[in-house]
Amino acid sequence: MAIALAVACSKGITDSPEPTPPSRPQPPVTSTDSIVTVSFTTGGEVVLSEEPLTKSIATSPDDLWGFQVYQYPDSVAGENATFSGIEYMCGYYDCLDSIKMPLVKGKWYGFTLTYIPNGKNIIAINEGIYGSPFNRYVSSGKKLNILYYGEKISNLYYGEVSLGVGNYGAFENFYFSSVERYQGVKWNVYATDSTTTIAINLYRMMTGVKIVAEDFTSGTILVKGADSGGNLSYSVDHVFIPAMDTIVATRDTIMPDSTVVTLSDTIIQVAKESILDITVQTPCMPMVNANYSHSLAVRGDFRKKIMEEQPFVDEQEGALQVVYKDTTGVEVSLYSNNKFEFKRLTKHVIKLNVADILNKEAGFEPDIKDDPSTPMEEEDVNL
Repeated sequence: MAIALAVACSKGITDSPEPTPPSRPQPPVTSTDSIVTVSFTTGGEVVLSEEPLTKSIATSPDDLWGFQVYQYPDSVAGENATFSGIEYMCGYYDCLDSIKMPLVKGKWYGFTLTYIPNGKNIIAINEGIYGSPFNRYVSSGKKLNILYYGEKISNLYYGEVSLGVGNYGAFENFYFSSVERYQGVKWNVYATDSTTTIAINLYRMMTGVKIVAEDFTSGTILVKGADSGGNLSYSVDHVFIPAMDTIVATRDTIMPDSTVVTLSDTIIQVAKESILDITVQTPCMPMVNANYSHSLAVRGDFRKKIMEEQPFVDEQEGALQVVYKDTTGVEVSLYSNNKFEFKRLTKHVIKLNVADILNKEAGFEPDIKDDPSTPMEEEDVNL
């Protein structure tokens, strides 16, 4: 069951300012009696508290919370019904309990909530506007602590973040980032007088990749990832070089005065294995959205899945590539799969022998038959 705890962001750290008044008109209603105001509470893998406890997260004024609300004419019971939703409201805040959402009673709603701990110190900011997953462009961007009606946050369904500011008012967005992220969805909420809080289970939307490289003696290896579209040019490059072992050998030496002195020799050599172990965001995120392909909601019975505590699947398809770059800059693909199945909270281990792959790429697969320590046969030469 969902564990719902109210969060007071102003306690223990600093008082949060009152949220900025909405910059968009209120939803069209005939009377305030038609409105019920709701807020978020969380559960799942994020149990919020003022003290860091086991399996809990201590909130901070530097955290960022983004949300998207869709309004539906009826309850969503199948795939086709997901397209009937309209963009009702969205925004992103630095305090969860500052989010107060007016809903029209008698309507159905779906909610997406994302949480990025310490997001203010990680996500790129330009002119008071934070980048992806909250905004892609500065010129049309949304500001912090404002409700936007009839709009959407377009990047909530991707596992990408803005790590720098680009040209022409655009942010530099990257997949495969190690920025921690939690996300969850809530389907089929019918707004009534008793609807005061939306309890959403948040899940850690991270996956892992571990590369174990043997016979890796020089150059670098890059690991990239993206969504199933396979555009790896927007990936963070996770780079590693050959690991080195330090071996200390000792030996006894007899000095001229017959005393025995123990000397040591330090030998540095390439390790048998070099390992890159990374934890990154999954390529896609759960999303209540008319763009059904990014919801991660179904593999099988749609209705049954969205009524569960975790209304999305852990498995998703994406792109994964491992590239070797030699000392001259020449690149060779060691592994490439645009249909790689990532699984949430799972470490995917790839073991490979770099020398073997490079030899095959060059067109050679040598098998040495003769041992150089074996004496050669003698054969007389006739004069």
